[in-house]
Amino acid sequence: MKVSPQAPPARLRLFYKESCPPCRSLARIVVAASLGTIRRVALGSAEAAELHRSRPEWAGQLLLADSQRDRFWLGAQVFRAVPLAIAAAPWRLYRTLSRSR
Repeated sequence: MKVSPQAPPARLRLFYKESCPPCRSLARIVVAASLGTIRRVALGSAEAAELHRSRPEWAGQLLLADSQRDRFWLGAQVFRAVPLAIAAAPWRLYRTLSRSR
C-alpha cells in the first residue's frame, strides 16, 4: 500500500479566535475528540482571511465549515454541530482509509 506524504485536506474546519485562551483550548479538544477530522484554523490566518473576503459578515465569529457540502455553522450553532461531527468521525475516518487503498 502506497502512503501519500501529504494528509488529505480536512473536510471540516473550525475557525476560532486565537487571542481567546478558552477558545484555543476548546478548539484543541474538538480536534482531538474528532480524531483529526476537524481541523482548527485561527481567525488571523490566511485561510480565514480568504473565507472572510467572500463572506465578510462572518468575520470574527466562531465558525464550523464543511468544505464538501458547502455548509457553515456560526456562533451557537457550532456547539450543536460539533457533537454530530465527532459522532460521525469514525465513519469519516473509515471512508478516508478505504479510499486510500
